[in-house]
Amino acid sequence: MRKTLVHLAAAALLCMPALVHAQAAGGPARHSFFGPGQGAPGAPEFGPGARGFAPGRGLQRRQRGMLMRQRWAALGLSDTQRQRLRDLRDAHQRQAIEQRAQLALARLDLQKLMRADRPDQEAVNAQIDRIARLRAEQMKSAFELRLRAQSVLTDEQLRQLKSSAPGRNARGEM
Repeated sequence: MRKTLVHLAAAALLCMPALVHAQAAGGPARHSFFGPGQGAPGAPEFGPGARGFAPGRGLQRRQRGMLMRQRWAALGLSDTQRQRLRDLRDAHQRQAIEQRAQLALARLDLQKLMRADRPDQEAVNAQIDRIARLRAEQMKSAFELRLRAQSVLTDEQLRQLKSSAPGRNARGEM
C-alpha cells in the first residue's frame, strides 16, 4: 500500500510541469491534441468528449472520448455522414442543455422542500419522482442519439465500430 502511494506521489510530481505549463499558457486547455474543437484528423465532431478536454471532466471520460474519436475516424465516413452526425449531435446537445437545466431546477426545488421547518413528505417524494423522471428522459435521449447515429452508418461501418469496441472480439461479442 505504501509503495503504491509513493508511486502515485511520484507520478503526480512528474505531471506538475505539464500542469504549470498549461496554467501559464492561459489556464486549462479547452481543446484536444489536434487543435481547438477538433478531434482526430478526419473524425466527425461526434461522441462523448468530442469537443476535446473540458475542465471538470474526469480522466476516464476524456480517455473514452479520445477512444471514441479514434474509432469514428477509422470508419471512413463520407462528408454526408459527417454532416448528418454533426446535425444529430448539435440537436442532442441543445436538448441536453435544456434537460440539465430542468434537472438542476428540480434539485433546487427539492432542497427548498427539504429545508422547510416541517417538510411535507408527499411533496418531497413527488419532487424526487420528478427528478427520477427527468433523469430517465436524459438516459432515453442519449440512447435515442446512439440509435440515430447508428442509422447513419452502413452495415460494414457498424461492424467495424462494434469490433473496435474495447473488451469485444472480432464479431463484436463480449
